[in-house]
Amino acid sequence: MNNNYVKKIYDVINLIKKNHPCINIKYNEEQIDNIVKKNIKKYQLDNKYDFFYLTNLIIKELLEPYDSHTSLTPIIIDDVWFPFQCTIINNYPTITLTSKYFSKYKGYIIKKIDGINIEIILSDMQKHIISNNESWLRRKIELYLSSFFYLKSLPSLRKINNIIIFTLEKNNKTINLKLDINKVKNQYLEGYVPIKNYSYEYLKPNVIIIHFTRCQDKNNKLEKLLNKLNQNKDNITWYILDLRNNSGGNSDIFIPLFEFLKDKKTITLVNYKVFSGGIWAAQYMSDIGSIIVGEEVGDTINNFADKRFFEIDDDFRLDISCKYFYFNNHKFHKIVGKNEFNKFYENNKKRIIQYKLKIDYKINKNKNNYLEIINNIINNKI
Repeated sequence: MNNNYVKKIYDVINLIKKNHPCINIKYNEEQIDNIVKKNIKKYQLDNKYDFFYLTNLIIKELLEPYDSHTSLTPIIIDDVWFPFQCTIINNYPTITLTSKYFSKYKGYIIKKIDGINIEIILSDMQKHIISNNESWLRRKIELYLSSFFYLKSLPSLRKINNIIIFTLEKNNKTINLKLDINKVKNQYLEGYVPIKNYSYEYLKPNVIIIHFTRCQDKNNKLEKLLNKLNQNKDNITWYILDLRNNSGGNSDIFIPLFEFLKDKKTITLVNYKVFSGGIWAAQYMSDIGSIIVGEEVGDTINNFADKRFFEIDDDFRLDISCKYFYFNNHKFHKIVGKNEFNKFYENNKKRIIQYKLKIDYKINKNKNNYLEIINNIINNKI
């Protein structure tokens, strides 16, 4: 055991105690100390990979399911991202995007990594990925499976090196994919074209889809979008707000768009990658009667958020929620600081209940049938 990393874990916990509104939401000081000691004794702690895994495992035990924002994040300058990305389909990671040199592996399921069954690897991930629900856990697992650093941080894979063997299966055919991580760096994934924030398109002459992929605004793009929408509003019957993949940002940016849409017929699209401010935008839309279409989003409505960042040496960034947000009377309210939160908690314990965004029409995940549902709503078939 490396005593330097033991000290770093206590430094992290002390920073959270100092800056988080309520690290004691589940445990008192003595219990927190016992949890830290128990896990340090249970797991290996020899290097930065162990430190990353164990620190998040402890944070998860202390704060989940109330806070999925507070976590330790690696600052990985030299990490290797594999030439493929996975999507969890029927509980198994399936390769869905690849670089052009690895396209023949598309559609294969990962069954083993370096001889370790994928079920064991996924279990390791679930023990330390901080999430409030299955949706964000799924999103984080998909991210982990593309990164050498994340995989090497797992206890079951701590021995992997520059050569990694992925055992893949498709149509009852099993093959091995041997990756030399020094030869696969920086390969562009084919087929992935990110949708531009504030872009729009017409589904029909009277139906417009607005893509809001991030709660941020550069070069007054939102103002320009609103000007265009205002010029053509007499011709539009339905507005579709596409929030899919919106992982958050500054939620206040959404307000002008919300004001424009609130007296109109709207459909709002969400998926499991919607998080933080993206969820708040969806809740605002739901509150004004927008029809929500999609699947469970990546967090609850009321939650700890608005992170502060602390560098832990040169290798890691510690994100700590410093406010609590809850939705009431058509808007979000924020609680700042320990004293204010403690007073709020004593009088409003029901506000800590993990409310979920209501999905009016759920998609078939295998068909991804957003367009079918949209057309049925517009044509009054459902």
